[in-house]
Amino acid sequence: MLNTHFCTCTNHQCRLHPCNQDNGCDGCIKANLESGDIPKCFFVAVSETGAKEVTDFSYNSFACFVKKYNKQREQGQ
Repeated sequence: MLNTHFCTCTNHQCRLHPCNQDNGCDGCIKANLESGDIPKCFFVAVSETGAKEVTDFSYNSFACFVKKYNKQREQGQ
């Protein structure tokens, strides 16, 4: 198993999670690119709390997520 100290994904049941295979994040990133999605770790990087509620990982959803949580961050929430 690869050292995954930086991985923020909590879906440890996913076959592509770095704790379940030795190719790090490559498989996850590739699968997301092919499906037109953004990996969950990108959402977590913007807001760990907000990312827990995400079910739509599309580019559009990510853009809206960033806009929402950056606005909250700017307002000190």
